[in-house]
Amino acid sequence: MSGTHGMLMRMRDVQRDAVLQFLDAHPVDGILARESVANVSQASKRVFQHYLPVLGWQDSWSGELDGVVFLGWNLFPVGLPDEALNRAAAYVASTFTRLGSIVGVQDQVLQLWDALQGRLGSAREIRSNQYCLVIDRPPLVQPDARLRKAHPWEDMFVLPAAIAMFREEMGYDPTTRSAAGFIARTSKYAAEGRTYIVTDPNEPTRVIFKADVGALSQECAQLQGVWTDPEFRGRGIARHALAGVVQDLLTQVPRVSLYVNSFNTRARAVYDVVGFREYGRWASVLVS
Repeated sequence: MSGTHGMLMRMRDVQRDAVLQFLDAHPVDGILARESVANVSQASKRVFQHYLPVLGWQDSWSGELDGVVFLGWNLFPVGLPDEALNRAAAYVASTFTRLGSIVGVQDQVLQLWDALQGRLGSAREIRSNQYCLVIDRPPLVQPDARLRKAHPWEDMFVLPAAIAMFREEMGYDPTTRSAAGFIARTSKYAAEGRTYIVTDPNEPTRVIFKADVGALSQECAQLQGVWTDPEFRGRGIARHALAGVVQDLLTQVPRVSLYVNSFNTRARAVYDVVGFREYGRWASVLVS
C-alpha cells in the first residue's frame, strides 16, 4: 500500500503513542479518532493481532505520520491526502461488509465516501455541510445555576431524554436497533461524569436539558447530544445551561467543540449567543 509520496499502513499497538501524538496535534479535527483509539481494549488488540484498528499514512521523505483513519463501525479520517483517502477506501471496501457512518472534516469524509459508495451499500443520508464550532474563552451568557452532572444512578432518568434527542437527530428510535448498546453508552456517560443535566424543579426525575461529553482529550472536549425538552424551548434554558457546561469544561481543557447541521438554525443561534465560533466544516455520511 505504498505510493509515490507515502505509504498507507496498518498501525501496530506499539505505534499507539505515535497515533495519539498525531491526533493531539489536531485537537479538534482528530477528537473522535483520538477517543476511539484511546478506548481500544486489550481484547480488541488481541482480535486484531496486536494491530490497532487504524490506518496511518507515513510520508516517504520524513517518515512522519501525516494522516490516519480509525477503522470501526464508524470511520474517522484525519489529515489524509487524496492518494491516502483513495487507498484507505480500497482497504475498507476489501475488509468491511457493513459500515455505520463516516464523520469528520468535510473534504476528508466526502472524498472517502466518493471512493467507497457502491462498494458498501448506499448512504441513508449525507449531511455534507456541518459547522464545527469551538469556544476557548468564558461563555458570553450567565450559566444556569441548576446545571449539574448527572449522578451515575440517574442514568435511567437521562435515558428518555437521550432517546428523544437521538430520535430528533437521526429520525428513528435507537432502542429499536441496538437497545443494549444505547442504554450502556447512556449509563457509561453518567458513570464517568460526562453527562450534564438540568431537571424540572417540579418533577426532579424529569430531565429538561442534557449535553454529553462525547469525546475527550487533554486538549479538547467535544459535546454531543445537546437537547432541550420541547416543552421548555424558547425560554433561554439551552443557552444558559450550555454556558454552564462550557464554563465547567474550560477548567479541565483549553477548548470545547461540537458540530451542528447547517440547517439547524435554532441550535446555531444558541451556540452563537454562548460564544462558539466557526472552526471549520464537517460532514457525516450515515450508511446503516
